[in-house]
Amino acid sequence: MDAYTVWCGPCKLLDKNTFSNKDVAAYINKHYYPVKFNAEGTEAINYRDLTFTNPDHDPNRKGRNSTHQFARAMKITGYPSLIFFDEKGDLIGPIPGYRNPHQIELFL
Repeated sequence: MDAYTVWCGPCKLLDKNTFSNKDVAAYINKHYYPVKFNAEGTEAINYRDLTFTNPDHDPNRKGRNSTHQFARAMKITGYPSLIFFDEKGDLIGPIPGYRNPHQIELFL
């Protein structure tokens, strides 16, 4: 899962430079179920029989907003973060920070 925010410059670079790389994209699409998650967004997330929301989100606020409850539950400490789950949906862990195509290979 790619945890991002709309104001995050490195998040945009991850999309532009890493996830747009044809080899990285092909590998991820073949071996993973890729998901993008706005860590300051408003959608309800159902995980492990719990529903996570962002009740403190301010739609009129520019820049940083409140952190989604699911982001806190996944122990996301910075953006972007790559969050890995195993085949059963159990959290393996987050990896914070931008990675270029070569750097992301280690984690994939």
